[in-house]
Amino acid sequence: MGLDDRDYARDMGRGGWSSPRSDSLFSTAVKTLIVANVIVYVMQLLTAQHDPLSRWFALDPMSVLYGQIWRLTTYDFLHDMGGPWHIFWNMYVLWMAGNHLEEGVLGRREFFGFYLAAGVVSGLCYCLWELASGHPHSAIGASGAVSAVMLFYALRFPDHIWRIFYIIPVPVIAIVFINLIVDLHPVLLQLGGMRGGDGVAHVAHLGGMAFGYFCHRTDFRVTSMLDHFHPLRSLERWKTRRRFRVVRDEEAPAPRAAKDFDAEVDRVLAKVHASGQESLTEAERQILTDASRRYRKS
Repeated sequence: MGLDDRDYARDMGRGGWSSPRSDSLFSTAVKTLIVANVIVYVMQLLTAQHDPLSRWFALDPMSVLYGQIWRLTTYDFLHDMGGPWHIFWNMYVLWMAGNHLEEGVLGRREFFGFYLAAGVVSGLCYCLWELASGHPHSAIGASGAVSAVMLFYALRFPDHIWRIFYIIPVPVIAIVFINLIVDLHPVLLQLGGMRGGDGVAHVAHLGGMAFGYFCHRTDFRVTSMLDHFHPLRSLERWKTRRRFRVVRDEEAPAPRAAKDFDAEVDRVLAKVHASGQESLTEAERQILTDASRRYRKS
């Protein structure tokens, strides 16, 4: 399933591409996901004769339909054992596109959430498509989630250039457009009544791309949604409402000095740049809201 036959080389980015600051294997979400995929792949190879991992964790639409919903995530970490290229290209694109997206846009925690949610969405799309076809097949591979990462990255950094075969410079947005056509073509053929296929889960790729576009277009954040429904956060919001009271003008605290407030805003913006919006506390988010109101008035 995947991007394994789509050969990309190095990224030229604006001003070049830099690797993450820490050398730790688990210092970023991208590194952690790649290490996890490699470990699972080695386990697949070591147990290839009976292949228990695929039997229990591949994306089997019928099994999902009967309650084995963990497969909507676990299939993301399994790859074709027939050769190394399936996992290689998926991890290569995840590394190239994911680092920019994690460091420049989402931050570590949100990237984890985005990646795993993209896998679930692409898996659901695949299951629905296969069940509707009447001949469901199992699928494995990270290509759905990687497609979401690639599209989100290309929309955020459309001026970045990759080199195909290390020679031909191509904008990343063009690479995504080509992949979209490659995935859409066989799906349209099947909708037109053509049977068979090439063994690639194109619908999963399209589902991942759709999720990536949605997150880019709406600024949707997975961790914000999860935090909103977290029981401790709900209790905290309830306590905050209970503590709310009306104060007279003479009791209201004096506004912060403009100089101190500007320094606070600068500190929060620096934190957003370094770690992403999801790293902010509620108080820091309020500082940005107050700053926006103050600057609009001025």
